[in-house]
Formats: sequence, structure tokens, C-alpha cells
Amino acid sequence: MNVVKLSRSHAELLLAGVIVARATSYLFSKLILEGMGMFNLLGMRFCLAFAVLAVLFFPRLKSANRKTVIAGAVMGGMYFLVVSAELSGLKRMTSGNASFLVNTAIVLVPLLQAIIKRQVPQAKVILSVLLCFFGVGVLTLGAGIGFGSGERWCLLAAFLYACTILITDRLSHGGIATLAAGVVQVGMIGALSLVSSFLTESTRLPVGATEWVGILMLAVVCTGFGFTLQPVAQSGTSAERAGMFCALNPMVAAGLGVIFLQEPFTGKTLVGGILILLMRPFRVGDYISTSFGDGTVNLIGLVYTSITTIDNRVITIPNGELSNSAVTNITANPVRRLDMTFSIDYGADLRAAKPFVCRVRLDPD
Repeated sequence: MNVVKLSRSHAELLLAGVIVARATSYLFSKLILEGMGMFNLLGMRFCLAFAVLAVLFFPRLKSANRKTVIAGAVMGGMYFLVVSAELSGLKRMTSGNASFLVNTAIVLVPLLQAIIKRQVPQAKVILSVLLCFFGVGVLTLGAGIGFGSGERWCLLAAFLYACTILITDRLSHGGIATLAAGVVQVGMIGALSLVSSFLTESTRLPVGATEWVGILMLAVVCTGFGFTLQPVAQSGTSAERAGMFCALNPMVAAGLGVIFLQEPFTGKTLVGGILILLMRPFRVGDYISTSFGDGTVNLIGLVYTSITTIDNRVITIPNGELSNSAVTNITANPVRRLDMTFSIDYGADLRAAKPFVCRVRLDPD
């Protein structure tokens, strides 16, 4: 049995890379979920990754003992619950907000560990996780977050993720072959996902370049590297510090939005976003009129605001521009004036037409 041992600095550097790799999954998953079932996506992603890893690390898998296989299966079962809840939330909300909520695990890990050990976490640990929590919140949290089904799924994923970090910590320090266990873990997630897909969805292969590229990126980068090496990385550090590294996830997710979705992030945009969040000239669900177009507000973030027009187009407006221009909140008040013009033929009787117009005004139905 080959046991990989890393120094603390190397383990935490690897863990940071693992978290960053997994953060890219929000971008690819969001694109693919538009046309593919959730479990179908997970099954394709993890089964493909397992096939590649099994070939690359076959000697390690062949020499893995029963304890390693069982540990990998347990971690795989837990991570299946995490990613299932995570994608359920991602289907219902933006990737940035989903990433933020799932990675509140950075606060839950030391709290759960304190409960298990019946101890109070060290002051520096509490301060560190609170600073991380504040940082990721400022970066990704917008006024669009509420307590809908998407938020509840992501908070459940956060709790499960925190539990999984603690379980992985215990198993990875138990003398198992962590690399082999990581490969088994990926295979278990893929198997459970495919079974769930066959039972609840119409399972199919990816269609088109977008789905194939997305699945390959998810399999190779996010899974092959991100999931497989987490047990290896956690074997060289503590669960509390591993939880703190979760702060990297939403930061990277927000950065990918800036780079690939062309979301501007400048000082002007940042200040504008803060002003909009504090002053609240409009809320999610309001119908507003701007120089960029009119529509219903569906997202208010720190960087940009998104509105949907009456012809179902989505307009993304940088907050820096929005805060420096006139915005009319059409639905701010429950009642508003509406001007209507009626044309009447020159030969018509005005006295007969007037009661008809009054009835329309008083009884719009």
C-alpha cells in the first residue's frame, strides 16, 4: 500500500489548488444544466473522470487494501450528497451566490469540530474564519439572496460539505492510501449519480461542443484534480484549516464571472454596488426604467445588476454606471397614474361616449 505524505506547507498549497479547480465547476455546470439533467451531468462527469484515473493509477488501485476502498466509498457517498444539493441550488440561483452559500462551510467546520470535541475553538481560528466569511460575503453576496429553495439547497450543501471535510480529515489520517481512496471516491460518486439519473431522469450522452467541452473540463480539471487529490491534501493539514481554504472558492467563482462573462469590476463599479445595496433605490422584483432599458430586476449584486425586459431579454448593467444615472422605479408605489388617449370619430356623440370612457376608467375588467 502506497501512502502519500506531504508537509503542511505543500499540503495546503495542494489544497488551495484543489479548491480553485473545484471552483471552476460552477461555471461549467451552470452552462450544461440548461439542457442536461442534474444526475445525468454528475454521472457523465465522475464516471469519465474515474475511467481516466483508473488507467493512470491502476497499480495503486490494485494494491489498495479493504480499509482504503471502504474509506473511499464513504467519502464518495458523502460527496455525492454534497454535489447533489449543490447542483439543486445552482439550478435555481446564480453561480456566485451558490458558491458563497455552499462555502459557508468555512464557519461550520470549526463549529462542528468544537461540538464533537466539546471544546471552544481557539480565538485566532474564530477570528480567521470570521474574516474569511466576511471577505467572501463582500465579494459575492448581493441583495438578490433570499430564502428560496435554491438558498435552502445550498445551505444544506454547506452543512454536508462541512461534515464531509471532518469525515475526510479523520479517514485520511487513518493510515489509508489517500490517492487510491480519492480515485475510489470519484468512482462512487459516478456510480450513485448514474443510478439516480436512470431512476429519476432521461439519461443521455452530451450533445454538441458546449456540453462535451464542459463535461471534459469538469471531469479532468474539477474532478480528476479537484476531488481526487483532496484526501491527499487534507492528510497534511487540519480540518479547521481545510475549512478556511473554502474561502477561495467563491472568490475564484466571482473572478471567473469577471473574466469569462465580461462582468466589469472597477473601483467605480464596486462603490456603485455598495451604494445600491445600502440605499436600495429598488429591490429584486421591481420594474425599473434606466438609460440601458426597462425591465424587472432579477439580481442585484456587488458588481452588476441584471434586469429582464418584457420581451424576455436579460440586460446586465454595471453598478458604477447605474448609480450615476437616473433610474425610475415604476413599481415603487402600489398605485400610480396612467394616462390613456381615446380617439372618437368626428361625427360621434361626445355625450354618449363620455359615460363609456368613465366605465373603462372605473372598471378596467
